[in-house]
Amino acid sequence: MAGNGDLGSSTGGVVDQSCGWYGTVPEFLGLSQGELLASLRARHLKIMGMQPDGGQMEAWRGEHEILQAAFSNILKSVQRAARWVIIFEYELPRERGRRPDVVVLTGSQVLVLEFKETETLLRAYIDQVDAYARDLRHYHAASHDKMVDPVLVLTRGAEERRAVGDTTIVNPSGVQSVISELECRAPNEPVDGESWIGADYSPLPSLVTAARRIFEHEPLPQIKKAQSAGIPDTIAKLVAAATEARDAQELHLALITGVPGSGKTLVGLQFVYENYFGDTGSKRSAVFLSGNGPLVDVLQYALKSKVFVQDVHGFLKQYGGETGRIPEENVRVYDEAQRAWDAQRVRAKRGHDHSEPEDFLLIGSRKRSWGLMVGLIGEGQEIYLGEEAGLGQWNEAIQKNSDRWTVHCPGKVAETFSAASRLDVTESLDLDVSLRSHLAEDVQTWVQYVLDGRLEEAVPLCERMERQGYRLYVTRELRRATRYVRERYRTEEDKR
Repeated sequence: MAGNGDLGSSTGGVVDQSCGWYGTVPEFLGLSQGELLASLRARHLKIMGMQPDGGQMEAWRGEHEILQAAFSNILKSVQRAARWVIIFEYELPRERGRRPDVVVLTGSQVLVLEFKETETLLRAYIDQVDAYARDLRHYHAASHDKMVDPVLVLTRGAEERRAVGDTTIVNPSGVQSVISELECRAPNEPVDGESWIGADYSPLPSLVTAARRIFEHEPLPQIKKAQSAGIPDTIAKLVAAATEARDAQELHLALITGVPGSGKTLVGLQFVYENYFGDTGSKRSAVFLSGNGPLVDVLQYALKSKVFVQDVHGFLKQYGGETGRIPEENVRVYDEAQRAWDAQRVRAKRGHDHSEPEDFLLIGSRKRSWGLMVGLIGEGQEIYLGEEAGLGQWNEAIQKNSDRWTVHCPGKVAETFSAASRLDVTESLDLDVSLRSHLAEDVQTWVQYVLDGRLEEAVPLCERMERQGYRLYVTRELRRATRYVRERYRTEEDKR
């Protein structure tokens, strides 16, 4: 049965959240261009909040025409193709809307097709489709045992076919032959489309093991060596809270407060990476989430993995609202949780009326087992629209949740949590000493003085840092600054 996000589907809400249109090859061949465009346009409007532009509509028309011609011919010679599944605009799990143009499911095969309205081959195009295929192969539960092949279609290309690494590049006339040839390597029973589309995020076991090994032995040494300010005690308290929740099959919320630079991110990372709580195979019991996109990028790059560090917006897009999806992790750590979006902001961005704290607690309730939600709370850092409600949102979420929640927090915020079924007050969850050096604090103050035009106050700070060997430069040219940083630290990959 063909399905789409807005015109109805027999498969329920899971599929509605994941693609623009899907169906078997015969269903696609019986689909008019207008019907496909209507489905893709409705899905685009739902997830992007705006109508697709003319260029996008033209690209979809081209995809329809190219694939109609290719699959009409394939079906004449390959009878099993009648059971293959074609998926348009499939959203990769937890990837905040990243989606390849078309996915074709055959037997043991997943073909990822990316279309470009050009004759020019750019390395960026190859890397894009290759990344889609890699992420499906590594992180998609239903693709671990499949061959996943990237195919780049240059709609105006002169060359019918060529290969660059693992990616096959074709023009429209080469689409039919490459699909047929790749599928012939491993014909098998067709993949069930509904199950594949509904499959969740699940990294390969080898990636989970590698991620932990890298965290333990390789990157972030300057962070991991910071053992002052009671960090080991804080982590020990979180471990105890998780163990209590697991053993009693309860739901717990732990709030860690701290001044900027006190090590909250370190606490969250160490807690997630170094504790298992019954992990088996590819199953992970914990995930570190942040709404700070650059931080997520830096950590994923440094740790050579996105197994345990993920974008909170992609996570809540996958599991929040009324999706009904349930993540496999029992422990969820949210960095900068005081900046969680309120219901109004979520409504504008994700189309439902739960605040982010409500979403997280509802996810815990849906799991029907134990759970620990950890919020890392930076003090005085609610700085964007929709983040003003701060810590109080978490108490309101407990009030609205039908389950009983035990709250662990330091004494200074305990009175906020009147809705907790039990309150465990412990000062080890308050990180009140900054790990940042005095010199770094001077730099921050100096920058603020310069931006505010308080130059007389900035001068003595600058002189003091110069005497300590810290070099400061001012420029109005971003390119010049970027070039300097790249050249200065070219051989020091751990610099951020």
